[in-house]
This record gives sequence, structure tokens and C-alpha cells, in this order.
Amino acid sequence: MKLSACVKLSFSSGHMLTILEKGEYIHGHNYLIEVCFTKENPRPWVEDFSKLKNIVKKVIEKIDHKLLLPEKICEKFSILKDHIVCLPIDETTCEELAIYIGREIENILKQEKPEIKLSKLKLCETDTSCIEIEFT
Repeated sequence: MKLSACVKLSFSSGHMLTILEKGEYIHGHNYLIEVCFTKENPRPWVEDFSKLKNIVKKVIEKIDHKLLLPEKICEKFSILKDHIVCLPIDETTCEELAIYIGREIENILKQEKPEIKLSKLKLCETDTSCIEIEFT
């Protein structure tokens, strides 16, 4: 049996896509993120939920209420430097944002809780549009 402990949090961010022919207007989403963790443990228990939420909060607090842009176009928005976060991704799609968040959570786990593993991440940018990643 595989047991996962999952936490849900939300954050709001703006973004735009440059991959569309005419580009896209800046717009935002109220994202909902669900993150699941596993741990080898003889007992059916992973970790206190509040500690798991705090791990996820460390990542999303950096991007909450910010304009998220790929590093390649951040220079164009330098006047807004206090309001933007330049991410090491090609586009600020939900897919790439989910991968970025997952990697950041994995980095925190390696440093703070190496016995806990990220097993799944689901990022929804609307009530009907979500990306789900399973980690192995």
C-alpha cells in the first residue's frame, strides 16, 4: 500500500504567454495547488499537515501576487522589478509553472526533510483546467 499525505493551498499570480502568434495580454489566475508527499514509514503516517503546508508555502510565497515571467523577457519589464518574478522557464504556462514549483519543493525536501518525497503535484489555473505531475 502506498500512502500519501496531500495539502491544498492557493495563490494568485499574473502571467502572459509569448508562444502565441500575437502574444497574449497580461492576465492572472487564482491558482489552486495540491501537493502529495510520501515517506517510508512502518506506521501509516507521513508528516504533520502543517509542516507539509509550510514547505509548499516557502515556494508559493515567492510567486504569490506577482507577475510571473520567463527570464528571457524580464528585461522588458524592469520598471516593474518589485512586482515581477523572473522564472528559469521558457514560458509561464501552467505546465511549466507546475514543473518549476515541483522542483523547488523537491529542493526544500532534500535540505530539510530528505526522508519525505514529493509524489504528486496538481496545479489548477481555473476550476476546470489543471495540470497533474506524478513524481517517481
